[in-house]
Amino acid sequence: MKLTKVIRLEILKPANDDWKTVGSRLREMQRATAQALNHCIRKYYLEAAPKVEELKRRNEKITAKAVKGKQSNTAELGSMFGSVFNSYVYGTIDNIARQRWNTDWFDVMVRGEKSLPSYRRDCPIFVRARGVNLREKVADEFINRSIDIKLQPKTNNIIPTDNFILSNRSFDESRTAIWNRLRSGEYKLGTIQLLYHKRKKKWFVNLSYSFEAESVKELDPNVRVGADLGLAVPVCLAVNNGYGRAYLKEEGESIQSFRRQIERRRNALRRNERGILERRSGHGRKHKIETIEKLRELENNFRRTANHRLSRAVVNFALKHRAGVIVMENLEGFKEEHAEDKFLSSWTYFELQTMIKQKADEVGIYVETVEPKYTSQRCSKCGHIEKANRNGRQFKCCSCGQTFDADYNAARNIATIDIAKIIKETKISEDDNAAANQPQS
Repeated sequence: MKLTKVIRLEILKPANDDWKTVGSRLREMQRATAQALNHCIRKYYLEAAPKVEELKRRNEKITAKAVKGKQSNTAELGSMFGSVFNSYVYGTIDNIARQRWNTDWFDVMVRGEKSLPSYRRDCPIFVRARGVNLREKVADEFINRSIDIKLQPKTNNIIPTDNFILSNRSFDESRTAIWNRLRSGEYKLGTIQLLYHKRKKKWFVNLSYSFEAESVKELDPNVRVGADLGLAVPVCLAVNNGYGRAYLKEEGESIQSFRRQIERRRNALRRNERGILERRSGHGRKHKIETIEKLRELENNFRRTANHRLSRAVVNFALKHRAGVIVMENLEGFKEEHAEDKFLSSWTYFELQTMIKQKADEVGIYVETVEPKYTSQRCSKCGHIEKANRNGRQFKCCSCGQTFDADYNAARNIATIDIAKIIKETKISEDDNAAANQPQS
C-alpha cells in the first residue's frame, strides 16, 4: 500500500541573501500563488457550469466525468505569472487547483452546500519535487541541512536556485530518519510548500513524501481490537479473542489537567472581554487580541500532540496482540451526544481516528467503524441489552450478573465480529418477546 505523509521543517535563514530581500520576494510569490489558484478554480467552474445546467435541464445524472474539463491552465499561468515564478511552481498550481475542484465541485455546483473555494494572499507557495534538492554537510561535528528550491523565473536560460538553511531544532529522531530516507531515494519526495507563520514570524517548509507500507507478518485478521472513546479514559482497548485490555488513563489525566487550565484562562479572558472588544478597532488591533489567538493555537497544538500519542498507543496495542483489524465507533452524532461538555464535544476525535488509520495503514492493519448504539448497554458475555446494565463506570448485567468496567465492556462489544448485526437481531428478538408477553385485552 502506498502512503503519503508530510513533515514540517523550520527555515533558519536563506543562504544566498538576507531575509529582507528573500522575504519580500516570497511574499510576492504568495500573493501571486493565491491569484493563480483562484484564477484556475474560477476557470474550472465556469467551464463546468453550462454542462451542469444542461444535465439538470435534461434531468440526467450529474457526474464528474460528464462535467470535467480537460483544458490545462499551465500555459496561461506562464504568460500571467512567468515574471514572478517558474514552471516548477505554476505547473503545480494548476494540479492543486484541479484537485480542489475535484473535491468540492459537487457540493458547490449541485448541492449548494459550499461557496466557491478561494485562497488568501498568505497561502503557501507550491513547487514540484523536480525543482527541489535536499543537501547535507558535516562541519565541525555539526550537520548542516539545507534545501535548494527553484522558485524564480529563468534569466538567460538559467533558473536561479534559492538555498534555505534548515534549523536543527526541527530534526528529532523521527524527522532525521525521514530526511535520510528522502535523500537516499527510499522515500519519494512529493509537492513542497513554503509557508509563513504569522505569530512566530518564521518561514517553514512542508515536505510531502510517499512510500510503500510494509505489512507486519503474522497479523491475524480474526483478531480484532475494539476502541471505545471517552473523556476520563480517552481510549479503552480490548481484544475479541481474550481478556487483553488497555486503559490510556495517563493521557486522559493530562487532557483533564489541560482542560482545567484552558477553562481558567478562558474565564479570565472572558472577564476582560469587554475591554478587549472596546480596544479592537484602530491601530494595533492584532496585538490587542493576540492572547486569544495564542490560547486557540495552544489548544489546537495540545490536541494534535495528544492525538498523535493516543493513535500510536492504539496501533502498538494491536501489534502486541497481532491483531489484523482495529474497530472504532462511527462518530456521527458524537458531538450532539456530548453537547453539554464543550471541551469534549469540540475534541478532534475525527482527527484521532484519522491518525489511527494512517498509522495502522503503515503496518498493514485494517481499520473499520461500527455503529456504537447499544454497545455500552450490551453485556459482552451473555449479549443481554438493557439500559440498567450500566451505572456510570460500572457495568453489571441484569441477566447473568457479570460485572465489568463499563469502558472495557463497550470496547469488547465493539471488537466483536458483526456486532451491529448481532445487536439488531437481539433487539428484534427482545421486542418480539416483550410483545408476546403483554397481556391481551
